[in-house]
Amino acid sequence: VCPIMNPYPETVAKQVGYVIQSKDKKVLEESTSGGAFTAIAEYVIHKHGVVYGAALNDNFEVFHMYVEDEAELGRFRNSKYVQSTIDPEIYRTIKRFLKEGRLVLFSGTPCQIEGLLHAVGDSYANLITVDILCHSVPSPLVYRKYLDYLKNTLNSDIATIRFRDKYYGYKYPTLSITTNTLKRYHRGSESDPWLRAFLSGICSRPSCYCCKFKKRYRKCDFTLWDCHDPETFSSEFDIDGGTTNVLIHTQKGCEIIKEIAASTFNVEVRPDTLIKSGAGSLSHCIEKPDKREMFLNDAKELSGIQLMNKYFPLTGKVKVKHYIRVILCEIGLYYKMKQLILKIKN
Repeated sequence: VCPIMNPYPETVAKQVGYVIQSKDKKVLEESTSGGAFTAIAEYVIHKHGVVYGAALNDNFEVFHMYVEDEAELGRFRNSKYVQSTIDPEIYRTIKRFLKEGRLVLFSGTPCQIEGLLHAVGDSYANLITVDILCHSVPSPLVYRKYLDYLKNTLNSDIATIRFRDKYYGYKYPTLSITTNTLKRYHRGSESDPWLRAFLSGICSRPSCYCCKFKKRYRKCDFTLWDCHDPETFSSEFDIDGGTTNVLIHTQKGCEIIKEIAASTFNVEVRPDTLIKSGAGSLSHCIEKPDKREMFLNDAKELSGIQLMNKYFPLTGKVKVKHYIRVILCEIGLYYKMKQLILKIKN
C-alpha cells in the first residue's frame, strides 16, 4: 500500500490543458488561485457526492476530512503549507461511499493520491482525484515552532490563519493572521519566517528531496497549479484575482471540465504550453539545503522565537523589501515592476 515503496509507473497518455477562473467573487477571493478545485467540488456536491480535502482544526493543525454540503467547501479553500494527517478511517469511509455508488472527490498531494489509489483501488469510475503541483511537505514540528513564534511576536492567540491570502492581491500573496485581539499580520515570502523556511526547503520531509511522484503523466484526474500569466491566454481573466492551470489526465476529467464551464471563465491551452507556465515542480524535486540537519536539530531545542530569529531574522534589509512591495501594491505598480524585473532577468 505504501506509495513510496510502490509508486505507479509513469505512462505517457493524452492530456488536456485549461486555464480557469471562478466567476464567483467570494470563491475567487478565498481561493489560493482561480477556484478550480471549488468548481469541481461543487459539481460533485450537486451530484449528491462527497468531497475530501485538507482543513484546519481549532489548533491550526491540518487534517483530511469530508463534507457533503456546499456551504462547507470553504474549509478546503486556500493552501495549507504543512503536512496533512489522514486518519485510516478516511480510507474506510471513501471505500464505503464508492461501493454505495456515490461520487467521491479526493484532493491531496501527489503522494497522497497514489497512497489513496493503493488503499482503495484505482478502478472506481465514481472516484475523482485532484492533486497539486507540490513544492514539498514541511515539518509539523517546525510549523508548531512558527505558531509559537507568532503568538509571542503578536502577543496574542491566533484566531485565523491563511497561508496564501490575497490581501494585497494575487500577485503579492501573503501569509495572513488575525489574532483574538484583532491584530492583523500580512507578510509575504520575502519577510514571513514560515514562508521563507518552507520555500527554502530547509524544513521539508526527507522524501521530498528525491520525490517519486514528480512526473508529468499521473494517475489522478486533475493536476492544479498557479497561473501567473493569465493575460497571455485571455483578456477575460482578472489578472489580480487569481487563475488556475489545470492539467487533465483522464477522459473523466475532460467530461467534468465541460460540466463546470458555465461557472468559470476558461480557456483550453495546449498541455506543453501550460507546463511551460511555471510548472517546474511538476517533475523536479527541491534541493536539500546544507543547513537542514542543523536547522532541525535546533528546532528540537530552541523556542519558536529563537529558531526563527536565528535562521530567518527580520533584518532591516528584509523589512525594506516588505515595505517596498506593500507600497508598490498600494499605488498599483507591483505587477508591472515584477514583470519588468522578470524581463531583465530573462
